[in-house]
Amino acid sequence: MGVAKVAELKKPAEMPKPTDKQISDFYVRLGVTLAAWQFVEVAIFNIYASVIGAESKDHYNALAASFHTPMSFQIKLNMTDQAIQWACQDASLITEWDKLYKRTHNKNQRRNKIVHSMVMFDPSRQGDNEQLFLSQNIADPKRFDPNFSAGSVISQTELDAALEVFIALQQDLHYFHLRLAPPIRPAQSSP
Repeated sequence: MGVAKVAELKKPAEMPKPTDKQISDFYVRLGVTLAAWQFVEVAIFNIYASVIGAESKDHYNALAASFHTPMSFQIKLNMTDQAIQWACQDASLITEWDKLYKRTHNKNQRRNKIVHSMVMFDPSRQGDNEQLFLSQNIADPKRFDPNFSAGSVISQTELDAALEVFIALQQDLHYFHLRLAPPIRPAQSSP
């Protein structure tokens, strides 16, 4: 056995890489989709703030600070749900909210799948816009399950669809917020 000479070693083949355009298109698409979700979160806060109400700027700031203390969006959504269930007197609004709540919960699960995935590149996939995609984390052993399917992959086309769904959800939440009556405030005693 001998030691190979440096000149005899072959340079490894270069790994395929996405083009600059593919990278730009993908990350812009991903960023815009996640930014759209931020407006869903703002809409949920606005609904919560309307239902709870605030008498002054200090009360509003306290309400906003306490709402934004939990990091989990699901907790904030549940807080909003309970506020509506206890404070809203209009049965049709509660029925509408129940549908929005379920829809928001489901879309939050989709948003979580997007943010907890990892970016992958597969040059063998058809179409330049499908070669960069999101998939389960490569360290997740479930990714190597023989049942791993295309449904475990989030393509750029699916990101576009998620963007449209998040925008529509935000608009529906906003319209719901506008239909809420101002909160009932306790009567102030006269001096």
